[in-house]
Formats: sequence, C-alpha cells, structure tokens
Amino acid sequence: MVSSKRPALFKPTVIIHGGAGSIERSRLPPELWAKYHASLQAYLRSTYQLLNDSKNDEVENGALNAVTHAVSLLEDDELFNCGRGSSTKTIPTRRALAVSGTGNGDSFLRVNAARTALAMARFGGKSLTDAVTAVSGPGGELQQSAGDRWKVTGEGSGGMIGIEVEVPSKELASASTSPKELYKGVVAWDINCGGMFRAWMEEGEYGEDVERVMVFRDEYR
Repeated sequence: MVSSKRPALFKPTVIIHGGAGSIERSRLPPELWAKYHASLQAYLRSTYQLLNDSKNDEVENGALNAVTHAVSLLEDDELFNCGRGSSTKTIPTRRALAVSGTGNGDSFLRVNAARTALAMARFGGKSLTDAVTAVSGPGGELQQSAGDRWKVTGEGSGGMIGIEVEVPSKELASASTSPKELYKGVVAWDINCGGMFRAWMEEGEYGEDVERVMVFRDEYR
C-alpha cells in the first residue's frame, strides 16, 4: 500500500499577539509581568509543538487546529480577558472595536502602507521583513509622511504584524524541484503599538528554535 503522506515543505512558525494597545511600564509590575510571561511561553510552546506534529503526521487543517488550540488556552486564562471580551478603560466604561473583512476597504490598517510594503517585496527584491521595516521602521515611509506629527499625534507607535515564508532563491528556478531543506516561516514584524503582549518563535544563530516573549518594543526591565 502506497502511503498518502506528503513530504513536509515548510517549517512552520507562530506568533501570539494581543492586537493593539498601550500598556505602560508603570501599570505592569514585575510580579504581574512574570505571570503573563509564564502563560504566553507555555501557550507558545504547546501551539508550536502542535504545528510541528501536524507537519509530520497526516493531520488535516494543522494550522487551523493550532490557532483554535491557542485561542482556547488564552480564553481560559483570566489574564487575557477571559469571559469579558474587552478591557476596562481607566474610566469605568468598555469600548469595542469591530473590524469587517468584506474587502470593501473598511479596515483599521492603513491600506496604502500595506500595499507599499507588498509592492517592495514583490517588485523590489526585498524580503517582507525588509519591506515592512522600510515602511514602518525608523526613517521609513510612514515617518517621512507624518513629518512633525511623528510621535506626537500617535503616529509612529506601531507597525504591521506579519509572517512570511523564506524560500531559497535556488528553489524558485524550478517549482518542481523538491527542496533539500524546509522552507521557513519567519516573523516579519512583531509589534504594532506602544505596548502589547506577544510571543513568537524565531530561528537562532545555529538554526535552533528561540522563544521570544515581549510586551514593549524593548526587553522588559
């Protein structure tokens, strides 16, 4: 009997991200950060393991299963608004943000910025990471367009979140060629605001998996 297993093409990665927010250092003491860090690290590990198990076994909807798993863990953790659905503001009110995915232009992301980044990657020979940095990073297109508003009116506090697939250029020459090494998922940009909980896997200097858990742009101190 011929096995129906297909050889794995990708080494998957994962990023767990809280969305957008403005968590301040003064409101996150070390003991509370330790709890968030422990939860995020545990959920990152188990989700990443599930993704890799799905890659090697005959499991349908591996990515969907992993996402469902991660969301379920977060929903069952009181640190992450379990059963509440939104954060309480400094004044006792709640605010919700609804985002439509109809494709009619009703999006919270500045569409022309995303388009520019994708165009750089598609036609300029840049990786998605370099393209997003050129748009959202220091001295990038968004900062240049904001001028004096940068860091004053809220512009410049974030970026765009994304994961890209790194494909060896030699493999692009022939789509029928089986890669000798797995294509790799790479986190292109991990922060889009002043402060937000997030965790992801990245490749270390020697190809090892490295866990990253962050809340601010720089390491928590």
